[in-house]
Amino acid sequence: MIKNVGWNKNIKDGEQVVFGLTVKFAGEKPEKPCNVDMQRISEQVYDDCSIQFKQFTKYENKIQGQVEITNTSDNYIEDWFLEFESNFKIIDIWNAKINDFQLDNDENNSTIAYYSMANVGYNQSIEPV
Repeated sequence: MIKNVGWNKNIKDGEQVVFGLTVKFAGEKPEKPCNVDMQRISEQVYDDCSIQFKQFTKYENKIQGQVEITNTSDNYIEDWFLEFESNFKIIDIWNAKINDFQLDNDENNSTIAYYSMANVGYNQSIEPV
């Protein structure tokens, strides 16, 4: 099995990923890989993880904290992403990236922020605890 290395995990329409390898063989020179099966695994995880927000400091109208995702299943969570809505705007982020952000107003004219966030490569897999 050959897997992505993080920075090349997403192949967009019309793009390609190329990787090299060195092989050792016995007998005739191999022609090309055979029995190739390309898979895209995407699974939504709801019950097998815990997501918590921890607040560290609060000053003026700002809060510093972190979101902690704990894998409570028996399997790896790979290429994680998180979508949520909030009543705050993120002004600085680390160990994740914002894929999409939208502002809207609810029926009371309160601001709602919609976020789609993802891993940053080096933390794409979450081991089971």
